[in-house]
Amino acid sequence: MVAEGLLLHAQHRPVSGVVEYYLKAQPFWDPATFKFTALLEGAVDVIHQELLRLRRSELSSSGTRTGNTLDGGLVAGGEWLEYVFWSRGAENEAHTRRCPRTAELMRNVEQAISMTHGQVQFSILTAGGRLRPHSGATNLRLTAHLPLVVPEGNRAGIRVGGHERQWVEGQMLVFDDAFVHEAWNPEVRQQLEASGDAKTGSEGGGEEEGGVCGPRKTECKTDDSDTDAPGAWLTLDTRVILLMNFWHPELTEEDKLQHSNEVPRDFAWVALDN
Repeated sequence: MVAEGLLLHAQHRPVSGVVEYYLKAQPFWDPATFKFTALLEGAVDVIHQELLRLRRSELSSSGTRTGNTLDGGLVAGGEWLEYVFWSRGAENEAHTRRCPRTAELMRNVEQAISMTHGQVQFSILTAGGRLRPHSGATNLRLTAHLPLVVPEGNRAGIRVGGHERQWVEGQMLVFDDAFVHEAWNPEVRQQLEASGDAKTGSEGGGEEEGGVCGPRKTECKTDDSDTDAPGAWLTLDTRVILLMNFWHPELTEEDKLQHSNEVPRDFAWVALDN
């Protein structure tokens, strides 16, 4: 199909039929080329503080959002949760009021909050989480991940178009989700055992299990609480990113207006082959 001009790349498979074939297609993009990178990377601690306010009951399972029911079929392990600020260009005012400084930052990223074929959200992948290979709805957008919490030493990562990256806290990652991609967050205990560094219950203070991830450990909760306290769900083995879909940089304002008037089809589909 690539030779016939129907696909831009063997693994570039936007599934909705909303495709512009003249747009540049590559799995990963240099984050430094986007002005929002410096803005958001410089505010990662501010965003993280607001993340800690959230209760587990405020998070939704990906796939339950209206128009996005297919995403639930991508989960091959763990849980994939979300807290949506903008969806299809519409603001969730209850959520932006909950995290006002994050919302204020995002209002400076017009190409994301106006994106009618995507979202701006916290995206959470719990321990043992894995998302099956899939592709996004359209090549009209790119996707940015700002990692807020990444478990130490567990090699949580993403593969896009056959190219693999690991998330690094505070460092933006930008890719084209119209390429087949998948993600994983292995359990910390599994990773330690695989490397031969696992501690027995008598040896350790349990720092590998039940603490919180990232450089802000003293601000976070442990995982031995069954309450719905703010931040209690945020444990050592949780991966959290600020995710945003944004308009492809080669689209003109006229292009964006035209595509904004189309019926949004924001979903992903499990790839049957890689």
